[in-house]
Amino acid sequence: MKLWSIILAALLATGCTTDIAPTDTKSVEIPEPAEIDGDASLREGTTDFRHFDFTLNTDGSLKSRSTTSIVTSTFDT
Repeated sequence: MKLWSIILAALLATGCTTDIAPTDTKSVEIPEPAEIDGDASLREGTTDFRHFDFTLNTDGSLKSRSTTSIVTSTFDT
């Protein structure tokens, strides 16, 4: 849950909206996934997420944000 709070705070800090209501009600047909020959593997790693610096309250809500200081958060993948 904390990861989603961080991502949401970062999106809000950059001016993104969380309103994702559909503007069109047409249905879309999703094709079946293609079969893949060979073996699959699972690897652990990390990914870096660059965003404006922010501070959260103890309940996970946004306390403050910067519009000038960019920081990098590293997440396990």
